[in-house]
Amino acid sequence: MDSGMRLTDGSMSVRMSYSAMRRLGALMRRMLLQDASVQLGVPVDTLTTAPGRVIHEASGRSLSREQLAPQVTGLPVPEPAIVKFRDRRSGKPTRRLDVYENSTRKVIYGANSRVEGMLQAAVQYAPRLGMTLGAIRNEDQVRKMRSVHSVHRLPGAVAVVAEGWRDAKGGAEAVQIDWMDPGSDANARYMPADVFATALGAQLPNADGDIHAKSLAA
Repeated sequence: MDSGMRLTDGSMSVRMSYSAMRRLGALMRRMLLQDASVQLGVPVDTLTTAPGRVIHEASGRSLSREQLAPQVTGLPVPEPAIVKFRDRRSGKPTRRLDVYENSTRKVIYGANSRVEGMLQAAVQYAPRLGMTLGAIRNEDQVRKMRSVHSVHRLPGAVAVVAEGWRDAKGGAEAVQIDWMDPGSDANARYMPADVFATALGAQLPNADGDIHAKSLAA
């Protein structure tokens, strides 16, 4: 029996769930309008929204979303059929604010940030889940590599810290480690060396776990 794909994915959330997100946004907007109508004492149909605010144009009064949010959580969710979608930006050309900076290399990404005395780290992980760190055969040599600051033992990994990313990465790749298989008391499920073998792979798609039993055990 084909159980379909099993994966964790975040890059398609908006594209695949656009309709649902738009509907939820419209429902929340309606609830903000309902709350504002009570606080301002005006009909819902006389209110409109702007970024971050609900506005009563006739009187010039407005409320921020921060002022409305605490009460909105206690309101009933409106029927989707009575909610109108707004096309303030959908289907219209929208100018991106970051194109020029990206194109001229003026954008500073988090990975490019620098502070005084900052070091960079690169990590070499165990080849399989559950393996533990044994001896580092060439630790002294790695410590003497260009700009290397230190070598650190981590659970299932070794980190090399250096003044620059390339030197840290080179050090991590050069580390020679004796990895050990886990003992019987290990709390991590061991990944066998033949995990990609055809026979084992055929078992994995339909190896359903018992979530209810796991919850009770926890």
